[in-house]
Amino acid sequence: METRRGARVVAAVAAALLVVPSAALAQGGGGGGGGGGGGGGGEGDIYADLVVNLRAEDGTPILASFEVPGEEEGTFTNEYCVQPISYAEIPGLVPTTNPVDGREVWLVPLVGETMGTDAYAPSAEEVEEEGPCDPQLEYAAYVAEVELERLNLARTSPDVIASKLDVVNARLAAAGTITLDGAGRITTDGTPIDASPEHAAIYQTLMRDGTLAGLSGRTDVDPGPPAQISVFDAWKLAAASMGTASGKEVPITVDAVQYYHRIIPFPTDDYTRPTGWPMYFVQSADPDATDAVPAPEEQFVDFSDFSYTRADFFKGSVTWLDVPTLTWKVSRILDVVDFQNLTATEDIDDVELTGVLGYAQLADDVRSAILYYHENEVIEGFYFDVIGEDTTEEQIAKLGTSDTVVRTAGQDRIDTSILLSQERFEPDTAGAAVIVRADEFPDGLAAIPLSKKLDAPLLLTNTIHNSGKVLDEVERVLPDDGKVVLVGGEAALPASIETTFEAAGFEVVRHAGTDRYDTAVKVAEAIGTPASIMLATGVNYPDALSGGPAAARMNGVIILTKDGVMPAVSADYLASNAVPTYALGGPAAAASPGAQAIVGTNRYDTAAKVATEFFEYPFGVGVASGENFPDALSGGADAAAQEWPLLLTYQDRLSVYTGLWISDHESVVTVDVYGGLTVISDAVVDALYAAMR
Repeated sequence: METRRGARVVAAVAAALLVVPSAALAQGGGGGGGGGGGGGGGEGDIYADLVVNLRAEDGTPILASFEVPGEEEGTFTNEYCVQPISYAEIPGLVPTTNPVDGREVWLVPLVGETMGTDAYAPSAEEVEEEGPCDPQLEYAAYVAEVELERLNLARTSPDVIASKLDVVNARLAAAGTITLDGAGRITTDGTPIDASPEHAAIYQTLMRDGTLAGLSGRTDVDPGPPAQISVFDAWKLAAASMGTASGKEVPITVDAVQYYHRIIPFPTDDYTRPTGWPMYFVQSADPDATDAVPAPEEQFVDFSDFSYTRADFFKGSVTWLDVPTLTWKVSRILDVVDFQNLTATEDIDDVELTGVLGYAQLADDVRSAILYYHENEVIEGFYFDVIGEDTTEEQIAKLGTSDTVVRTAGQDRIDTSILLSQERFEPDTAGAAVIVRADEFPDGLAAIPLSKKLDAPLLLTNTIHNSGKVLDEVERVLPDDGKVVLVGGEAALPASIETTFEAAGFEVVRHAGTDRYDTAVKVAEAIGTPASIMLATGVNYPDALSGGPAAARMNGVIILTKDGVMPAVSADYLASNAVPTYALGGPAAAASPGAQAIVGTNRYDTAAKVATEFFEYPFGVGVASGENFPDALSGGADAAAQEWPLLLTYQDRLSVYTGLWISDHESVVTVDVYGGLTVISDAVVDALYAAMR
């Protein structure tokens, strides 16, 4: 007998029917009497109402069984219904415990409870108007609707989902490094995949295949199936993708998880589990195995083997700025992120959650962490420990040395770039190594945003041969199959340098154009589609160097002008990328009158104005010589990695613009000085301390 829902009850409550995709409807799926399987179900299926139900730990709805009038007068049959629940008290009813989360709930009385009794014995015709699975009219208002919000993106057409998946896989395949961020989002070259449609595609693919095609052949992750990225296996990656795909204000619930699978739909009737991916399915238990009516056969993801403990993954701390006091603080992630507990237990940080509850909690914890990110990541210096890591002591130590000036200086410009690399990168951890010429600036001007994109040090080398010191540092900082990126043609970096790195076993990529302007465009194209463009003259170095960290922070690129003239190759790039464009310094502003001009009275003032435009509350700043370029090249990359601005100074005295900028920004507690006494004197260091005070 097919389950029917009464029109009067549907009108009385706002419990909308779940509209499944046409692909799901095509799978069939029976009515309440136990028909068809598959994730989609069919019209009239008892699982179709988008309401909060009583559920078992594995995620399946707990069914109610009723004896209702049959087709013929005086006959009866058994009918199965899901059991709506209310977390709000229903007066006059006794509460029970929801097995899935341990919370106190009230079972919403259904019409089927009264059918066949003396109190209510409708005819078969009356059953057509009022089904046994409808809530009794006086309790209809207690039926709660599940909020899917942005998760409804799963309803997007299969073609759109496939196109988003293509974008994701291409990004994964092209990435230098694939990691997770502090929220658990998949991150390529330091940038998380954050768009909801892409994560809708990721989720469906991970659940179905246990992996993503873009992970194939990589050595920095386990492509599986099941895939493994850092501390997350494919199941946890899928939960994190659900948390990323969701709206950020409404918590994800166990009901939302299973309804989401129904929308996808998953599993389909023809689903075949890939080898190595242990994804199993289960159906609701039959509450009355003695009757002649089988329970519905719809399959649900079986979460029995899933477990999650929040403190095992969100185990580190955040460095954050208390804006009212402009004071930097270090706090445990568990103390500052507004995690929402989905259970009756008040403190679950160290509690192992299992089943669909654990899965939903992980997805929702990712949602909460991303919300915290969105509220704080605009502040320069904000730091959130990568999921599964704990750098609390290091963060506290960094704050404990407030108002400090740190000088990094080698015996020469090459040594300084190596020291900066050693300070930032542990062995085998860099995404690449970017190499520029040490004694000429033109090709290196566009390299700072590239180094940030690749999570790479920017190393300087001479023109005759590849310095043995540079090769040693590359071998230290890169894994055996790492990538070395040369910026500039063979006139700047001879073929012998390329040969040396290749002989050492590294992949070598060269970005080189016909001149410095073309090279900057080639570097920009290698970075990828920009969110912004910084224009600076390529005839001199200061404006481009101070613009490098700003471009990196704004996911942008450096494009060069020929002083007040726009080279054709630069003009073509601008025409192909309609994004916010800034002209740094007078020459660039003259070359591009339509760009937003950021122009000071001199190079020091321009650098300070660039910092003001793009860095509101930096934790620190980098300071380099405005009278020579090498230390500002490698130092600019170091500042960009920390999301700090780069300011410039004279050798023997602190630029007044730099000093005023630092004294006006109380969030600054650290200044990194790039270069030795021959480029920045101790008198400048003393003045920097005074500016911070």
